[in-house]
Amino acid sequence: GECISTLMGHTNNVNDVDWSPDGKHLLSSGADKLCIVWDVASKASIAKLDDHRSDVLRGRYSKSGRRCATASNDLTVKIWSTKIRSVDYGKPYVKVATLCGHFKPINSLSFSIDENFIVT
Repeated sequence: GECISTLMGHTNNVNDVDWSPDGKHLLSSGADKLCIVWDVASKASIAKLDDHRSDVLRGRYSKSGRRCATASNDLTVKIWSTKIRSVDYGKPYVKVATLCGHFKPINSLSFSIDENFIVT
């Protein structure tokens, strides 16, 4: 295939990329400890999820797109709300939980269909 665009923003390797369910955003997970949310139409970064202390290995949107989760070598999973709420001062992605308890890096994650659970 032919490269039609390159999104510049990570300062190290990109480990994973996931489409939002509506196809409007991409979530890229990097070895620079960041997940970057990209607006596909404008090719612009609209949020940087920067709460991990080590490489981010995976990022996944929930089926509804109301949440996303990021998994890292720091042995945590972070859950993010993707809704823009006035109380968040317009921040498009807000961390709502940190899940701990792994003893090894988290290489995969998935939301359940009803979005009440995450498996890692």
